[in-house]
Amino acid sequence: MKINIKKVQELAREYGCLNEITAKNPNKLFIKAVLQRKVLDLVCEFSNEFVKFRDGNYKLESDIDSKAKELLNLIKLFSTTRAGTDGVIDAKYVNKFMEFLVIVDLTI
Repeated sequence: MKINIKKVQELAREYGCLNEITAKNPNKLFIKAVLQRKVLDLVCEFSNEFVKFRDGNYKLESDIDSKAKELLNLIKLFSTTRAGTDGVIDAKYVNKFMEFLVIVDLTI
């Protein structure tokens, strides 16, 4: 997949990100995060438009919109309060944490 570095840089600046992205050093994890943020923004935008033109009960769409907005608020909080390095967390720790969350959720 070819990544348009200039477009990613523009999008990162739009979100106030200071990370340096270049063709020689394309921080793929950062690029993925920026693109995921854009997708969340689009979900919110499209869900608002969808509701305007449809009638009926759209509980699932409403839940998706609510979770997307919740994630955006958490991202904003994280970006303004986070202290530390920009190092990458080892995926095995994230996977173990996710497994823990599943186990806890199943026992409640």
